[in-house]
Amino acid sequence: ANNMDSMERQSSALVMFNQQVGAHMAAQTVLDYRPFSMGQVTAGVNPDDIIWSNLEISPWSRRIRGYVTFAITVGLTLLWTIIAAALSSLVQVKSLANFEAFKWLRGNSVVLGIFSGVVPSFVLALLMSVLPYILRLLLYIEGTTTRSQIKLRMLHRLFFFQTWNVYLVTIFSSSIFQIAVKSVSEPGKIVELIQTQVPQSATNILTYVLLLAFIGAAKEIVQGVPLALRYLVPKLFAKTPRMMLKAEQPQNFKWEAAIPTHSLIFLMGFSYSFIAPIVNWFVMVYFGLFYLIYRYQFLYVYNDSTWATGGLSFPKSIKQILVGIYISEVYLLLMMVAKLHAGVNAIMRIVVAAGLIAVTVGAHLYINEVYMPAINHLPVKRAADVERTPALAREFPDVLD
Repeated sequence: ANNMDSMERQSSALVMFNQQVGAHMAAQTVLDYRPFSMGQVTAGVNPDDIIWSNLEISPWSRRIRGYVTFAITVGLTLLWTIIAAALSSLVQVKSLANFEAFKWLRGNSVVLGIFSGVVPSFVLALLMSVLPYILRLLLYIEGTTTRSQIKLRMLHRLFFFQTWNVYLVTIFSSSIFQIAVKSVSEPGKIVELIQTQVPQSATNILTYVLLLAFIGAAKEIVQGVPLALRYLVPKLFAKTPRMMLKAEQPQNFKWEAAIPTHSLIFLMGFSYSFIAPIVNWFVMVYFGLFYLIYRYQFLYVYNDSTWATGGLSFPKSIKQILVGIYISEVYLLLMMVAKLHAGVNAIMRIVVAAGLIAVTVGAHLYINEVYMPAINHLPVKRAADVERTPALAREFPDVLD
């Protein structure tokens, strides 16, 4: 201990404690007064989950990389918006029919139906399938120290990326454009235009949900690429018994890519539950298919022994669900405002819709106050109780007691 001041400072350190309560007390303590020094602390780390090469990155370099990757992510969002909008407009039947190479589309009802219904959603789903790999690479370059942290941060980034580009930009681009054009000449009818134009985008939502339900479910159950790699990698690249064992191990489930997509489908279904209720049936088919498939896959296919987030993925999923609830309640309020001319009953409906938003905000604040402070670290009192009585670790504490 006397020679610690003479040692060279390193970018990272691994500390072991002889008691669990000591580890959680240290993780919740401000350890150094110098900026960015010993600021990022992770408790209960699995050695197999550590990205060892990123431990050598200095705190200042990690912070600069974070700013750079955040700027790249914002630029990527804008670029993806332009690409998604351009491709969505390109595959529209009227746009394609204007090109000489696609003049055969004119008058062909079968092909016109395929292009107007399936192709836009297929191109959009293809674009979104590339995104997780790019975001994962950016988070790795940023200097994230564990793979679980990369997955947790991807949960939010991918969800909001998809919400913006799939839900708000691509699906609603036509309806928003029509609202903007017509509201210029009739600004007093903008709320009424929302009531009439937004439901027209339900067809795009139905197509996208069905595409993911059947193609995504088929891709999940077939597992074509992992199955091919399962036989090719051991024969071509596994040179040692250790490499052979690693190549033959069951694959991990890509939670960071699957959860945001399922949250997006929930957002689509819940927000359109009162605008176009038929969407709910297609969303039910989507979740029903994936329930049956996942029930088999998690029993016999996937190995999630390295998914070590300490339950932090669940609060992030709750926040994503709350986004869908907020958006749907705002839609409901706008629909009620659009029917304000109906009289006293319309005013009561507006009051009820506004009351729902207030109740949701109250519930959200309650969750943040009661549950969120304890999601990242085990409270010291609880850690001490578990240290004395290990059986308490299997029980969920009563936070209201």
